[in-house]
Amino acid sequence: MKSNLIARRYHVWPGNNIFCCYGRVMLGPGIYACIGTLLLIIVPSTLFFSKTCPILLSHQDSVALVVIAAILLILLLYFFFRTAVCDPGIIPRRDGYLDARLQRLVPSAQGVVVNGRVMTLKYCTTCNIYRPPRCSHCKICDNCVDRFDHHCPWVGNCIGRRNYRWFLFFTLDSAIYAIYLFALCIRALYLAGLEAAPYDVVSAFITGASSNPSTVSIAIVCVLSLFFTGALSAFHIYLLSANITTNEHMKGVFGDSESFYNKGCQENWLETIFDPVPESLVDAAESVVCEDQGAEGSSMLPLAQAAELRMVTTTAEQAGGDQPEPYDNPLLNRLPRM
Repeated sequence: MKSNLIARRYHVWPGNNIFCCYGRVMLGPGIYACIGTLLLIIVPSTLFFSKTCPILLSHQDSVALVVIAAILLILLLYFFFRTAVCDPGIIPRRDGYLDARLQRLVPSAQGVVVNGRVMTLKYCTTCNIYRPPRCSHCKICDNCVDRFDHHCPWVGNCIGRRNYRWFLFFTLDSAIYAIYLFALCIRALYLAGLEAAPYDVVSAFITGASSNPSTVSIAIVCVLSLFFTGALSAFHIYLLSANITTNEHMKGVFGDSESFYNKGCQENWLETIFDPVPESLVDAAESVVCEDQGAEGSSMLPLAQAAELRMVTTTAEQAGGDQPEPYDNPLLNRLPRM
């Protein structure tokens, strides 16, 4: 006997994501890595503002410097949460569309013409969809992600079309924050020993370092973190300037040739920073119909069709005017027309 059951989408979510606030907040599966990264930011910052800032604030000309450090920290936490607590661009899977016995009959790839170029769309046997260009299936999150860049272990989430901007800002701000805190620690050590050796900079610095070990520790942490954040920032500056994702770079998709998507360094940056973030195709809090099949098992009937329809109509409404003919595969209609 069959009966229809109503459940929230996040209750029957097939991926490995973690949901909070009744499905309104989505995180990646690496929640402990996310907490660890947050502690790496908060603990040194707390020591800096509690131990080092009093030394700086004892001199009126350093007040503005402390305020700038606080602003950089607030921005860093904001970019971190926008990256980690976000749908990176998950494309809904089409569970129940194809029987498992029929999947082997589906071609593993199909060629389509997108904006005058021949693209190969690979079929994802997990999500039962032909992946759009630059989309890839993340084995950790178990989702197909639009414009997949990589799975970041530091934020515990995938980096894709919807959160790459915030990830880029997070890495850049991390490097700037480390450099800035290191410079303020050096200044604080000098000011702390200034009274003991007012005419000798080296002696003043050594005296201040011996009496403020916490400030020295913060400076060392900043130098160590700068090796990673600086290299990561430089790497993504290069990738964005050439309009290449980390996944494409590691796989050598374009070889020695230029990226198909490169619009010039300036246009690539403007598009990434200022273009509106696409609407999420996943509403984890919405209701879905589950068909209970008794002893034969149960299957979820997802609303991926509604998500695809919303995706296509939104693209058409934003463009306005006469629109080109849609592609046969509705997932391709989300791609920009050039």
